[in-house]
Amino acid sequence: MADQQGVPIEKAAELLDRSPQTIVRWLKSGRLSGRKETVDGRERWLIDIPDNPADSRSDPPPLDILLASKDDRIADLQAEIQTLKTELAGKAKQIEDLNERLRESHILLQERKQLSEPGKKPWWAFWRRQ
Repeated sequence: MADQQGVPIEKAAELLDRSPQTIVRWLKSGRLSGRKETVDGRERWLIDIPDNPADSRSDPPPLDILLASKDDRIADLQAEIQTLKTELAGKAKQIEDLNERLRESHILLQERKQLSEPGKKPWWAFWRRQ
């Protein structure tokens, strides 16, 4: 079978035993070639189908490779979770320290306010009535 030129997406999906969405993804990634043309006043993709459509398929990797990569990914995610937990604990400590400093500042301001002379108005409040 010679290369089929200019096959619509739906026909390419049928020939390659894939969904139309997969055909569009393959076009975008360059895995399949095609061109946009105006047919009957509408733009549509026309796909070039290779001689051996099986070449366009990607066989899934063996199960042992998938499982090994899954285990590696799980280990990476667990390490990332631990790192994030450590960072979160550090941030919680920082917040606790800041809250403590805020409480101390508030206490100092209250004490300063009490130390000011009772009954004496601040200099800027001279126009207020007593």
